[in-house]
Amino acid sequence: MGDCTIRLLQGRFTPYELSKSGSWGVCVKRVSFLAKIFSLLISAAAVALAAACPEPVLSWYPPCPGTYTVTIAGHVKSGINGAAAHGAFLAGQGPFGEPGASLATQPFTLVYIFDDSMGIESGSFCHDGSMYYSAIKDAPPSSPGKAMLTIGGGSFPFGYGSYGEIKISSYADRFVPRSSCSSGSKADFGVTVSYGNNYAGASYVYATALPALWPEGSLSSSADWWGTISPAVDLDQAASAQHISFVINVMDKDQPSGSRTASGFLTQESLVVQ
Repeated sequence: MGDCTIRLLQGRFTPYELSKSGSWGVCVKRVSFLAKIFSLLISAAAVALAAACPEPVLSWYPPCPGTYTVTIAGHVKSGINGAAAHGAFLAGQGPFGEPGASLATQPFTLVYIFDDSMGIESGSFCHDGSMYYSAIKDAPPSSPGKAMLTIGGGSFPFGYGSYGEIKISSYADRFVPRSSCSSGSKADFGVTVSYGNNYAGASYVYATALPALWPEGSLSSSADWWGTISPAVDLDQAASAQHISFVINVMDKDQPSGSRTASGFLTQESLVVQ
Protein backbone atom coordinates (compact mmCIF):
# COMPACT_ATOMS: atom_id res chain seq x y z
CA MET A 1 0.00 0.00 0.00
CA GLY A 2 2.94 2.32 0.72
CA ASP A 3 4.27 1.92 -2.82
CA CYS A 4 0.77 2.39 -4.14
CA THR A 5 0.37 5.73 -2.35
CA ILE A 6 3.77 6.98 -3.48
CA ARG A 7 3.06 6.07 -7.10
CA LEU A 8 -0.36 7.73 -6.92
CA LEU A 9 1.03 10.95 -5.50
CA GLN A 10 3.80 10.98 -8.11
CA GLY A 11 1.30 10.43 -10.93
CA ARG A 12 3.05 7.20 -12.07
CA PHE A 13 -0.08 5.09 -12.65
CA THR A 14 -0.87 4.05 -16.19
CA PRO A 15 -4.41 4.43 -17.56
CA TYR A 16 -4.59 0.61 -17.66
CA GLU A 17 -3.78 0.30 -13.94
CA LEU A 18 -6.26 2.99 -13.01
CA SER A 19 -9.00 1.17 -14.94
CA LYS A 20 -8.54 -2.05 -12.99
CA SER A 21 -10.64 -2.99 -9.99
CA GLY A 22 -7.87 -5.05 -8.40
CA SER A 23 -5.38 -4.04 -5.72
CA TRP A 24 -4.31 -0.91 -7.60
CA GLY A 25 -7.93 0.16 -8.03
CA VAL A 26 -8.61 -0.40 -4.33
CA CYS A 27 -5.52 1.64 -3.52
CA VAL A 28 -6.70 4.49 -5.73
CA LYS A 29 -10.13 4.49 -4.10
CA ARG A 30 -8.68 4.49 -0.58
CA VAL A 31 -6.24 7.29 -1.28
CA SER A 32 -8.96 9.29 -3.04
CA PHE A 33 -11.17 8.88 0.02
CA LEU A 34 -8.37 10.09 2.29
CA ALA A 35 -7.81 13.06 -0.02
CA LYS A 36 -11.49 14.01 0.26
CA ILE A 37 -11.33 13.85 4.06
CA PHE A 38 -8.21 16.03 4.03
CA SER A 39 -9.92 18.54 1.74
CA LEU A 40 -12.91 18.76 4.09
CA LEU A 41 -10.63 19.36 7.05
CA ILE A 42 -8.83 22.15 5.19
CA SER A 43 -12.17 23.77 4.27
CA ALA A 44 -13.37 23.62 7.87
CA ALA A 45 -10.15 25.21 9.07
CA ALA A 46 -10.48 27.99 6.50
CA VAL A 47 -14.03 28.75 7.67
CA ALA A 48 -12.87 28.87 11.28
CA LEU A 49 -10.05 31.26 10.42
CA ALA A 50 -12.39 33.50 8.46
CA ALA A 51 -14.78 33.65 11.40
CA ALA A 52 -12.00 34.65 13.79
CA CYS A 53 -10.93 38.29 13.72
CA PRO A 54 -7.34 38.87 12.62
CA GLU A 55 -4.95 40.82 14.78
CA PRO A 56 -5.37 44.56 14.15
CA VAL A 57 -2.68 46.17 12.02
CA LEU A 58 -2.12 48.88 14.66
CA SER A 59 -3.11 48.92 18.32
CA TRP A 60 -5.87 51.49 17.86
CA TYR A 61 -7.57 49.53 15.07
CA PRO A 62 -10.67 47.50 16.03
CA PRO A 63 -9.98 43.74 16.17
CA CYS A 64 -13.12 43.07 14.09
CA PRO A 65 -13.68 45.56 11.27
CA GLY A 66 -17.28 46.65 11.14
CA THR A 67 -19.70 49.29 12.42
CA TYR A 68 -19.80 50.76 15.90
CA THR A 69 -22.87 52.46 17.34
CA VAL A 70 -22.82 55.37 19.79
CA THR A 71 -26.10 56.19 21.55
CA ILE A 72 -26.46 59.36 23.60
CA ALA A 73 -29.67 60.19 25.46
CA GLY A 74 -30.79 63.24 27.41
CA HIS A 75 -32.98 66.32 27.14
CA VAL A 76 -32.96 69.53 25.12
CA LYS A 77 -31.35 72.41 26.99
CA SER A 78 -32.54 75.02 24.49
CA GLY A 79 -33.59 75.01 20.86
CA ILE A 80 -36.01 76.23 18.22
CA ASN A 81 -37.74 74.02 15.68
CA GLY A 82 -38.13 75.50 12.22
CA ALA A 83 -36.79 78.99 12.89
CA ALA A 84 -33.62 80.68 11.66
CA ALA A 85 -30.65 80.25 13.98
CA HIS A 86 -29.21 83.56 12.75
CA GLY A 87 -29.13 85.65 9.61
CA ALA A 88 -27.15 83.13 7.56
CA PHE A 89 -29.81 80.44 7.94
CA LEU A 90 -33.12 80.10 6.22
CA ALA A 91 -36.46 79.90 7.95
CA GLY A 92 -38.26 76.65 7.14
CA GLN A 93 -40.27 73.76 8.45
CA GLY A 94 -38.88 72.08 11.53
CA PRO A 95 -38.23 68.32 11.54
CA PHE A 96 -39.21 67.93 15.20
CA GLY A 97 -42.88 68.95 15.27
CA GLU A 98 -44.60 72.29 15.30
CA PRO A 99 -42.67 74.96 13.33
CA GLY A 100 -41.30 77.74 15.49
CA ALA A 101 -41.89 75.89 18.74
CA SER A 102 -39.36 75.70 21.55
CA LEU A 103 -37.69 72.30 21.94
CA ALA A 104 -36.53 72.92 25.51
CA THR A 105 -36.96 70.05 28.01
CA GLN A 106 -37.96 67.52 25.34
CA PRO A 107 -36.19 64.14 25.45
CA PHE A 108 -33.73 63.32 22.69
CA THR A 109 -31.76 60.36 21.38
CA LEU A 110 -28.70 60.82 19.20
CA VAL A 111 -27.29 57.76 17.43
CA TYR A 112 -23.93 57.89 15.66
CA ILE A 113 -22.80 54.97 13.49
CA PHE A 114 -19.14 54.68 12.49
CA ASP A 115 -17.82 52.28 9.83
CA ASP A 116 -14.11 51.66 10.37
CA SER A 117 -13.65 50.41 6.79
CA MET A 118 -13.87 54.09 5.84
CA GLY A 119 -11.87 57.13 6.89
CA ILE A 120 -8.52 57.01 8.67
CA GLU A 121 -7.57 56.02 12.23
CA SER A 122 -4.84 57.27 14.55
CA GLY A 123 -3.58 56.99 18.11
CA SER A 124 -1.24 58.65 20.61
CA PHE A 125 0.92 57.12 23.33
CA CYS A 126 2.58 58.20 26.58
CA HIS A 127 6.31 57.84 27.22
CA ASP A 128 5.63 54.48 28.94
CA GLY A 129 3.99 53.13 25.77
CA SER A 130 0.39 53.22 27.03
CA MET A 131 -2.20 54.64 24.65
CA TYR A 132 -4.18 57.62 25.92
CA TYR A 133 -5.97 58.71 22.73
CA SER A 134 -7.35 57.21 19.52
CA ALA A 135 -9.58 58.53 16.77
CA ILE A 136 -11.23 57.92 13.43
CA LYS A 137 -11.99 60.71 10.98
CA ASP A 138 -12.83 61.27 7.35
CA ALA A 139 -10.26 60.92 4.63
CA PRO A 140 -12.04 62.57 1.67
CA PRO A 141 -13.98 61.33 -0.11
CA SER A 142 -14.39 58.58 2.50
CA SER A 143 -16.23 59.52 5.70
CA PRO A 144 -16.84 56.89 8.42
CA GLY A 145 -19.73 58.42 10.34
CA LYS A 146 -23.41 59.29 10.14
CA ALA A 147 -25.96 60.31 12.75
CA MET A 148 -29.68 60.32 13.49
CA LEU A 149 -31.11 62.87 15.91
CA THR A 150 -34.55 62.23 17.40
CA ILE A 151 -36.31 64.88 19.45
CA GLY A 152 -39.81 64.18 20.65
CA GLY A 153 -41.57 62.43 17.80
CA GLY A 154 -39.39 63.70 14.94
CA SER A 155 -36.02 62.65 13.54
CA PHE A 156 -33.39 64.14 11.24
CA PRO A 157 -30.55 62.28 9.41
CA PHE A 158 -26.96 63.48 9.04
CA GLY A 159 -24.87 61.58 6.47
CA TYR A 160 -27.55 59.20 5.21
CA GLY A 161 -27.64 60.65 1.70
CA SER A 162 -30.83 62.65 2.29
CA TYR A 163 -31.51 66.07 0.78
CA GLY A 164 -28.85 65.75 -1.90
CA GLU A 165 -25.86 65.50 0.46
CA ILE A 166 -22.67 66.15 -1.50
CA LYS A 167 -20.09 66.24 1.30
CA ILE A 168 -19.88 64.48 4.66
CA SER A 169 -17.24 65.03 7.35
CA SER A 170 -17.19 63.00 10.57
CA TYR A 171 -15.03 61.97 13.50
CA ALA A 172 -14.92 60.07 16.78
CA ASP A 173 -12.21 60.04 19.43
CA ARG A 174 -11.59 59.04 23.04
CA PHE A 175 -9.18 60.11 25.78
CA VAL A 176 -8.35 58.33 29.02
CA PRO A 177 -6.28 59.67 31.95
CA ARG A 178 -2.61 58.71 31.60
CA SER A 179 -0.29 60.50 34.07
CA SER A 180 0.91 63.70 32.41
CA CYS A 181 -0.34 62.75 28.92
CA SER A 182 -4.09 63.23 29.42
CA SER A 183 -5.85 64.99 32.29
CA GLY A 184 -9.28 63.41 32.01
CA SER A 185 -11.65 60.99 30.33
CA LYS A 186 -13.82 62.14 27.43
CA ALA A 187 -15.17 61.18 24.03
CA ASP A 188 -15.99 63.37 21.03
CA PHE A 189 -18.28 62.68 18.08
CA GLY A 190 -19.41 64.74 15.13
CA VAL A 191 -20.96 64.75 11.66
CA THR A 192 -21.19 67.71 9.25
CA VAL A 193 -23.00 67.56 5.92
CA SER A 194 -23.31 69.92 2.96
CA TYR A 195 -26.15 69.82 0.44
CA GLY A 196 -26.22 70.19 -3.33
CA ASN A 197 -28.25 69.39 -6.42
CA ASN A 198 -31.74 70.79 -5.71
CA TYR A 199 -30.76 71.69 -2.15
CA ALA A 200 -28.39 74.11 -0.43
CA GLY A 201 -27.09 74.70 3.08
CA ALA A 202 -25.28 72.63 5.70
CA SER A 203 -26.08 70.82 8.94
CA TYR A 204 -24.05 69.44 11.82
CA VAL A 205 -24.30 67.71 15.18
CA TYR A 206 -21.29 67.75 17.56
CA ALA A 207 -21.02 66.01 20.91
CA THR A 208 -18.40 65.96 23.67
CA ALA A 209 -19.17 63.43 26.39
CA LEU A 210 -17.65 63.82 29.84
CA PRO A 211 -18.25 61.29 32.62
CA ALA A 212 -20.21 62.17 35.74
CA LEU A 213 -17.96 63.74 38.41
CA TRP A 214 -15.52 64.82 35.71
CA PRO A 215 -12.51 65.10 35.84
CA GLU A 216 -12.40 62.33 38.44
CA GLY A 217 -14.96 60.11 36.69
CA SER A 218 -14.24 57.81 33.76
CA LEU A 219 -16.12 56.72 30.64
CA SER A 220 -13.90 53.68 30.14
CA SER A 221 -10.46 52.36 31.02
CA SER A 222 -9.81 51.87 27.30
CA ALA A 223 -8.59 54.63 24.97
CA ASP A 224 -9.97 52.79 21.93
CA TRP A 225 -12.42 55.08 20.15
CA TRP A 226 -14.49 52.00 19.31
CA GLY A 227 -14.26 50.34 22.74
CA THR A 228 -17.51 49.06 24.22
CA ILE A 229 -19.20 51.18 26.88
CA SER A 230 -22.12 49.14 28.15
CA PRO A 231 -24.21 49.31 30.25
CA ALA A 232 -24.80 53.02 29.87
CA VAL A 233 -22.57 55.41 31.79
CA ASP A 234 -23.89 58.62 33.33
CA LEU A 235 -22.55 61.86 31.88
CA ASP A 236 -21.67 65.16 33.53
CA GLN A 237 -24.70 67.39 32.98
CA ALA A 238 -23.12 70.36 34.72
CA ALA A 239 -20.17 70.73 32.34
CA SER A 240 -21.14 73.36 29.78
CA ALA A 241 -18.44 72.18 27.36
CA GLN A 242 -20.15 68.84 26.86
CA HIS A 243 -23.54 70.01 25.66
CA ILE A 244 -24.34 68.78 22.16
CA SER A 245 -24.77 71.54 19.60
CA PHE A 246 -26.71 71.04 16.39
CA VAL A 247 -27.81 73.09 13.41
CA ILE A 248 -30.13 71.89 10.66
CA ASN A 249 -30.24 74.13 7.60
CA VAL A 250 -31.60 72.56 4.42
CA MET A 251 -32.97 74.78 1.65
CA ASP A 252 -35.15 73.13 -0.96
CA LYS A 253 -34.61 75.22 -4.12
CA ASP A 254 -37.68 73.86 -5.89
CA GLN A 255 -40.12 73.85 -2.99
CA PRO A 256 -39.24 76.32 -0.22
CA SER A 257 -41.89 74.72 1.96
CA GLY A 258 -39.72 71.60 1.91
CA SER A 259 -36.83 73.38 3.63
CA ARG A 260 -35.83 72.11 7.08
CA THR A 261 -34.30 74.23 9.85
CA ALA A 262 -33.69 73.83 13.56
CA SER A 263 -30.93 74.54 16.05
CA GLY A 264 -30.17 74.11 19.70
CA PHE A 265 -28.15 72.63 22.55
CA LEU A 266 -28.71 69.23 24.13
CA THR A 267 -27.82 68.12 27.65
CA GLN A 268 -26.43 64.59 27.64
CA GLU A 269 -27.39 62.17 30.38
CA SER A 270 -26.10 58.76 29.27
CA LEU A 271 -23.74 57.15 26.76
CA VAL A 272 -23.53 53.64 25.26
CA VAL A 273 -20.96 52.42 22.69
CA GLN A 274 -21.41 49.00 21.08
